[in-house]
Amino acid sequence: MGIAAMALVAGLAACSSSGGDDTASSSTSTALTDVTVGIPGTSSAFGFLYVAQEKGIFTKYGLNVKLEEVSNNAQIPGLVKGSFQFVPQAGTLERAALQDQPVVNVLSALTAATSALVVGPGINTPDDLKGKKIASAAANSTPTVLAKKYLADHGLSDSVKIVSLQGEQAQQTAFTSGQVDGLFLNLDSVIKAQGKVSGSKILATPAQLNLPQGAQAGLGTSKSFLKDHPDTVKAMIGASLEATKYTLEHEDEVLPIYAKAFGDTPDQAKETYEQIKDFIVLIPTPTDAQFATNASNDSVSLEKTITAEQAKATWDTTLTEEVFKELNCPDVCAKS
Repeated sequence: MGIAAMALVAGLAACSSSGGDDTASSSTSTALTDVTVGIPGTSSAFGFLYVAQEKGIFTKYGLNVKLEEVSNNAQIPGLVKGSFQFVPQAGTLERAALQDQPVVNVLSALTAATSALVVGPGINTPDDLKGKKIASAAANSTPTVLAKKYLADHGLSDSVKIVSLQGEQAQQTAFTSGQVDGLFLNLDSVIKAQGKVSGSKILATPAQLNLPQGAQAGLGTSKSFLKDHPDTVKAMIGASLEATKYTLEHEDEVLPIYAKAFGDTPDQAKETYEQIKDFIVLIPTPTDAQFATNASNDSVSLEKTITAEQAKATWDTTLTEEVFKELNCPDVCAKS
């Protein structure tokens, strides 16, 4: 392990018995800090989490990480109460912070959401969606925000109903059972759903949506956890940066991890990876242009004007910039 990574782990070990959320695990000879990440379901948007888990990167950084599925509406309350310490949905957290919730984004790992649209038999163009229903995630989620934008861009805002559902299983089932005519969700879910409905097709891929670059999935936490447990936050950032670099450089090893995590076939995992790879980034902080894109999406979701400066104020990448430098990213990033 690189010297910088060892320093991160050493610092974390020193605080692992400090109580609170940083409780020690006895699963290995070296004390690990227990961390729970609340996720809305499996998603290619935060594939780096599965890579970090499967390749032992979290353990390398002194962490025992649990990925716990939590409904989108429970993400922010659970984070604030300390039920879990991190969430990967940058958009959801950003909009919560804009509504004065004490949460903050610390890392972005994508420049665009990995959303896509799959539709049922007989629907071949956007116009064919008139009078139809499409399922998506919670009303304040990024997929739903982008679904609204897609419909607006095609003049369909008033003629297509978005059915917002909690939980990936419910969203997929609504489409595969024929309750709705389309599914606008993360790409891996869309690809999987397409495989279950004969005659269905993907009407819009992430690339075809041609979304402007924004600051997307990464790591968000509560302001209190960031203040009280900076070493744990730094360790999570370090592991996430290393896993992101690994994802970009080791496709053959990442594909089986994707297939396992998403319940995909090898071909489906490969399709997902190839379509989203260009959106995966290794950066210390989002750009002003990316914050401007986020502000535009937030304005749609919150139905009021949000400026780029307001969006930027919901982020604190101070520790990410420190870790990025310590691990010599993007060149090394704690390469073993």
